Amino acid sequence: MKNYYFEKIREKKKEWEDQIQRAKWKVPVQAYGELKCINGHEFTTNLVHCGKCHQTLYWVDSDEKYVICKGCNEVTKMTDDLVCSSCGARALCHVKWINGYKP
Repeated sequence: MKNYYFEKIREKKKEWEDQIQRAKWKVPVQAYGELKCINGHEFTTNLVHCGKCHQTLYWVDSDEKYVICKGCNEVTKMTDDLVCSSCGARALCHVKWINGYKP
């Protein structure tokens, strides 16, 4: 029974890693609405960037809201709380959620 359980864990991990590899750099996370922060800084693009390295984020699993950063190469769970990369203030735009993207 233990072997079956651990095999299923390995299979799920492999499935997740394969999904990440298939998703890399295909569908960028986008924002919609007023593309500026509450302090008035205007954003030059509607692409959402990583808070650490400021590279573009890409969808891995949109239904579960997981994204990967092109710079950090880390998978994280996306929230709707966007901030300005210039001043750290709350952004007036929101994440454009997509449904059903699971490569």
